[in-house]
Amino acid sequence: LAAARVGRRLGVPVALDVRDLWPDVFLDVLPRWARPLGRGALAPYFWASRQALAGADGLVGVSQSYLDWGLRRAGRPASALDRHFAMGYPDFAIPDAAMRDAHAFWRQQGIDADHFNICFFGTLGRQFDIDTVVRAAELLRAGGSHASFVLCGHGSALEGLREQIRGLPGVLFPGHVDASRIKALMELSALGLAPYHDTENFQLNIPNKIFEYAAGGLPVLSSVDGEVGRFLREHDIGQVYRAGDAQSLAHTLVTLEQQRDVLRAQGLRARAVFSDRFDARTISGRIEAYLQQLIEAYRSSSCPHQIS
Repeated sequence: LAAARVGRRLGVPVALDVRDLWPDVFLDVLPRWARPLGRGALAPYFWASRQALAGADGLVGVSQSYLDWGLRRAGRPASALDRHFAMGYPDFAIPDAAMRDAHAFWRQQGIDADHFNICFFGTLGRQFDIDTVVRAAELLRAGGSHASFVLCGHGSALEGLREQIRGLPGVLFPGHVDASRIKALMELSALGLAPYHDTENFQLNIPNKIFEYAAGGLPVLSSVDGEVGRFLREHDIGQVYRAGDAQSLAHTLVTLEQQRDVLRAQGLRARAVFSDRFDARTISGRIEAYLQQLIEAYRSSSCPHQIS
């Protein structure tokens, strides 16, 4: 809101990037019966989001659904200066020596390409539903599967999760790993896991984790449908399981474990889609061109929606 106001005073165009549904996302932590009360308590922030969105000369969203949400909140139709750009992911080049060290690290952890490995990278906290993943791992082990879950990252839930899986083979929490170990683990894995909570904030978005796995040539197994599900089905690069349902996740993995050729083909498609459309350098170039268009429109006084 401050940026939109300052932009008007200085005669500078303003683009507002919708990266999460603020402040609506705060309501997700409340039980349904308390959300009307929460919305009332957050009324000043809802007002601020409306004013900021309405005051920007152009809106940008990380998905079309996020952009549509921003336009509804701004109370206006789309214009030529409103666009959506996926988050994308950088395609890191890692030295051979670092990759050899990374592969040696995973061998020491008992991870190799002969196993059915499912990897995850992220913050181990409120954002991701790791409890369902652990329950699914227990079901798979009881059913005789030798699938391995390698769940990388730090967070407030890490120590509790390590305690929870104590004695359960096939689940590893190695903590934070660097870029070389991320890339090496993706080379050793069959699937990338995206176990988000099933909220509107994720249903309307395609998080950059999807593109991270695609960059590594991995198909994706997601707990959220919506934009992610449509994207995976459109390109045939992954599947969706029912959020919060360990049985659904375990059943899906049992099926996929018998379809290694299908997964390899999906991984090749994922890498091709990433290289063609979602490399961060490609997206940055598109955003640069968009910002230049916004500047030219502002200079010619054709911006259709400035702060009044």
